[in-house]
Amino acid sequence: MYHKQITRPIPQKGVIITEMKNGQEVKMVRFKRKGEFITRQLTDDGTKMLDLTISYYAKVKKSGSDDYIEVRLGNTAGSAEAKLREIEDNNKLISRGLIPHNYDPDKSLLELHGKWIKDKRRSGTKDISLISPDWIVKRVLKDLNLNTIDDLLKPTLGDRLEDYIERLETEPRDSIEIPDLPRFTIAQTCKLFNMSQPALHTTLRKLGIVMTREGWYGYITKEQAMLLANRRNRPYAICSINARFRHFKDFLSWLVKKKFITHLPPFPLTKSVDTDRRKIRNVLSWEECLELSQKVVEAGVDYKHYTAKTRSILYKVAFTTMVRRRALSLLKVSDIKFKDQRILISIRAETDKTKTPRCIDLPTILHAEFIEHIKDKSSDDLVFGDLVKYPITSFMPQDLKLIGKTYSTPDGDFDFHQFRHSGATHYIKNDVPLHVIQVMGGWKDLRMLIKVYSHIKGDDVYERINGVFSILNKH
Repeated sequence: MYHKQITRPIPQKGVIITEMKNGQEVKMVRFKRKGEFITRQLTDDGTKMLDLTISYYAKVKKSGSDDYIEVRLGNTAGSAEAKLREIEDNNKLISRGLIPHNYDPDKSLLELHGKWIKDKRRSGTKDISLISPDWIVKRVLKDLNLNTIDDLLKPTLGDRLEDYIERLETEPRDSIEIPDLPRFTIAQTCKLFNMSQPALHTTLRKLGIVMTREGWYGYITKEQAMLLANRRNRPYAICSINARFRHFKDFLSWLVKKKFITHLPPFPLTKSVDTDRRKIRNVLSWEECLELSQKVVEAGVDYKHYTAKTRSILYKVAFTTMVRRRALSLLKVSDIKFKDQRILISIRAETDKTKTPRCIDLPTILHAEFIEHIKDKSSDDLVFGDLVKYPITSFMPQDLKLIGKTYSTPDGDFDFHQFRHSGATHYIKNDVPLHVIQVMGGWKDLRMLIKVYSHIKGDDVYERINGVFSILNKH
């Protein structure tokens, strides 16, 4: 086993330096990789750098032939040795006729891809879950120009996969020209942007775009298509790249299982994703939340299972109590407790993310409206309805537009969970003790509340500091 020497593009943040080797000046590039500084030699023309592959390679005998081919094994010594033993054992068994394999170098991969999808469907996978794998594997085969089984066994496949990952991560997607049409059906939009229907549906919701008619028979306008094109014209996210290669690897594993190929070609390491993958969220002030509720009632638009009045009180309760969506979704009328002049919302352990039961006081300002909302409900009825079964994204983007807010922006999202952020920030700004907010919100670690949920801006800090010194000056 050995590492192969290859050339790579010079990193953008690399620094060109000169070092002495064997009495001669050699140009090198110094750059940072995974937290460590690395130095690599440049090629003679100075346009690229020399590097060694992370993966191990070996030359093995091709099954059914005396020719040797170079095979990429793996990224670690242990996995490379295991892969090499697997290849050698398979070749021995094939030479003895003990493995009835279906190896045909001219077999079409698209034809096998269709059989793979049919096999997954027969195994019980739902059609809706096959849309993404079907589209993704076809796209990878097309981008890498893989047509037959023989293309999978070429020794350059590993390097091509690495280059493909780098291209997806750095280069923007092809710019899409929008045809001069007044509107586009969903089928036309999927074909234009090369997207599956579920992916398109999710993206439209994130952008707050509502189709003129419900269902997949609706359409979007040209202006909305331009907005979608601007979002699509950017490099792929790391999680999307990893998902693409996960489905492709699943397809190749099926080929190995069905004996169309003898071993699974080694794959590059999956790209590391930031462990803190929380969304960036914007926050609303209490005045903006009241304005949102008022505008919703004035508009009087009902969405499926949510009336305008239900959404109005839902937004205010989510803001003031900081209860998560799932707990509000499973909140029953029997969980509401009346004690003296107080209304207590009881959060059951099985409905809370932290498995912590607690009771939260509903502010007095909401008592009358809340009692009016639940007066005709039985004890087993849900207070607000099933917010998980009937997605909030079906109505919240449209409600936010009433106060000039966009559901999803590059600076952050105004999704339903932002009410938890907004409530925590409102209480902190109004000098409610942190341990009281922690008990209300159910945070186990106070640092989470301070680091993630307190959206304190520079203007807030300025006002507080000057307020303290103005009080001192009076004394």
